[in-house]
Amino acid sequence: MISEEYQPSKLGKRSCYLISTMTAVNKIVLLLVAALAAPLAMTQAAGGPTIPTWCTCGEILWKTEKACSLAHGNWDGGSCGIVSSPMFFDFHGQCRGLGSNGRCWL
Repeated sequence: MISEEYQPSKLGKRSCYLISTMTAVNKIVLLLVAALAAPLAMTQAAGGPTIPTWCTCGEILWKTEKACSLAHGNWDGGSCGIVSSPMFFDFHGQCRGLGSNGRCWL
């Protein structure tokens, strides 16, 4: 049998429970941060789009003009000038929404 001096007190049990709960919460927070940071890190590692660039939504001119307008690009009468990464991704999303694939060049 364990003598009383070596048995954890009620306060000790609560403290251990609190510490283990805080540790579990810290682990969950760290996992959430890692899960949110991973896609951003992969995008940055892949290099992302080369900006500035010019893009079209395939061969159909009106789709390019509409996607360019919705993405706030620089329409030149035949292609869309893209000057930022958010604009690039927005333009491609607009093209997909119109049933086309975006094509870009420098």
